[in-house]
Amino acid sequence: MLVLHCAFLLFATIKILFYYFQMITDHLKIPMIRIIFLSSYITYMMTHLYAYCYSAEKLMTEVKFMRVNSFNTIYTFITIIFNTIYIC
Repeated sequence: MLVLHCAFLLFATIKILFYYFQMITDHLKIPMIRIIFLSSYITYMMTHLYAYCYSAEKLMTEVKFMRVNSFNTIYTFITIIFNTIYIC
């Protein structure tokens, strides 16, 4: 689910950026050096977006793994206690 959300954000960002790039180059006649600077800034921001989405996905996977392990540990502990009580 998170991967789809991140992919949607990425594609929406690219679409908006191409629209603004076309608007800037067609109507405002901005020099090429500013367009290069804008492109590098956009690349920098999209790299950060990817890094945040990647780290969030890894964190969700780790939390799921911890949740399963903690449930298994608690279940094993309760089973041992009930078996001990039943034997006594």
